[in-house]
Amino acid sequence: MDGFFDDYYNSLVFNQVSHQLSSINGTINDQQLGQYFKFLISFHLREQYKRSENEFQSKMEIFKAQRQKLINDEIINLDNELSQIFNNLDQYPTNINDLRQIQFLVLKRGACLECSDSQNGPSNLAMAINRLLHSDLNNINSGNKLFFRLKTEMFKTLIISNSRLLNNRDYYIYTDDTV
Repeated sequence: MDGFFDDYYNSLVFNQVSHQLSSINGTINDQQLGQYFKFLISFHLREQYKRSENEFQSKMEIFKAQRQKLINDEIINLDNELSQIFNNLDQYPTNINDLRQIQFLVLKRGACLECSDSQNGPSNLAMAINRLLHSDLNNINSGNKLFFRLKTEMFKTLIISNSRLLNNRDYYIYTDDTV
């Protein structure tokens, strides 16, 4: 994380904006200040996007390496275990151990989640996102921010295990949508 901040402070954009702000001798109008913040916000969003992309690629490589080490019986057993934990998310209150176990099975063991694309079958990724994340969006307080982040990481990890999950469908609030 320290390297992340070092990249920020050592970046050309940050240094240019800092220099421009420090060279102001008088007052600054709202339009000028807004322009400086636009540069910083734009820079921040680009850096976050690159960081997310790098993190995703890294986890994808880890998953693929783990999956390639497995023999057929291990693949079947791990995929079934992952599927069972995922399907239990609909039946029981979600807990941190299940979220972490899903990430462990995918990233450390190479498990892959298979779900039906249809909203008529058992739970799929779109249904789980709607059930487990949308309810939290209206009620994010300090007590459940960690839990929300863990759920989000779990969903990203499941997509790493099987990008076809992005095609899963769910009928939610009068719309039929994919992930």
